[in-house]
Amino acid sequence: MYYSVTYNVARRLFYFLILQQIASAGFELVQSLHDNPDVLPPYNKKLVDKCAKQIIDLYNENVRSFMDLKSKTDGSNKENEDQVFQLVRIRQVAIDQIKRCTCAYINERMKRIKNMRWKCGGQIPEKVKNNMSEHEHKWLKNYNEITFEFQNEFGKEDEENEGEEINGGDGVNLFNYVDPPDKLIVKVRALKDSGQFETSDGITVVLAKGAVHLLPRQDCENLVRKGVLEYVNQITD
Repeated sequence: MYYSVTYNVARRLFYFLILQQIASAGFELVQSLHDNPDVLPPYNKKLVDKCAKQIIDLYNENVRSFMDLKSKTDGSNKENEDQVFQLVRIRQVAIDQIKRCTCAYINERMKRIKNMRWKCGGQIPEKVKNNMSEHEHKWLKNYNEITFEFQNEFGKEDEENEGEEINGGDGVNLFNYVDPPDKLIVKVRALKDSGQFETSDGITVVLAKGAVHLLPRQDCENLVRKGVLEYVNQITD
């Protein structure tokens, strides 16, 4: 009994070590993002391609194993058949693990790119763009187009609502609504001379360097991100 348990534990450990070795490229992809939580590291095309090749190779090996078993239908070597099935299971687990790691890597990078876009007011820094892959550039372009189209369409006439318009039909700037407005009016200071600025209430103020104003929060958020204004403190309306 003791020998049987020890043997099974040793066999499971052996298979686990094999799995770790086979799926090491996928683990390395995830680790690269875990080690750099606040930035977008360069896209590791070489490692992603390696993972894709491993998935194909492991799948083909499983197909060959099943074909070999199918050609031996006499069932004379039951022990060898069990070993083949064990290897097939290990390869399939490795395939699933590599796929999960690769998809997690790609998805996490997309989330970081999207967050940086909103944080930077739509203009991703050049150093971040240099770390993006060709597919990520295409995805970002498509995301920008969809978002821009939504912003322009918002507020246009809705035939189902008998011509009523939302937000005056002028569209909406989503960068003004990135965070829930905990304060409606904020005190801000101009960091540079930017001339006249008209608020959403129709009030015109002069943004002279050092001048302090009380303005609607929704009008200030984008200017704060661009470095035109800074928050002094916030008061409730």
